[in-house]
Amino acid sequence: MTTDRPESPTLVAVKRRGRLNCGVHQGLVGFAHTDNRGQWRGFDADFCRAMAAAILGDAEAVRFVPLSAPDRFAALDEGRIDVLGATHPGP
Repeated sequence: MTTDRPESPTLVAVKRRGRLNCGVHQGLVGFAHTDNRGQWRGFDADFCRAMAAAILGDAEAVRFVPLSAPDRFAALDEGRIDVLGATHPGP
């Protein structure tokens, strides 16, 4: 499928890097938390994997970046993350 619109700079960077940098809550069970093996689990983690699969063809091509509530939008604005998995309130 072709479009006349150019890709966003973020999408271009993700494809070039080969990995999606996904900002997630620091640990909210059911949304984004690490299990006893250190693997990210929850809805937001799964959503990040789905985006990586759609963009890169690899659901594991994700770098999870745990963020506090006050830091999450700054990280997005500064380009430290490509997408913010959630905006749950909390520390």
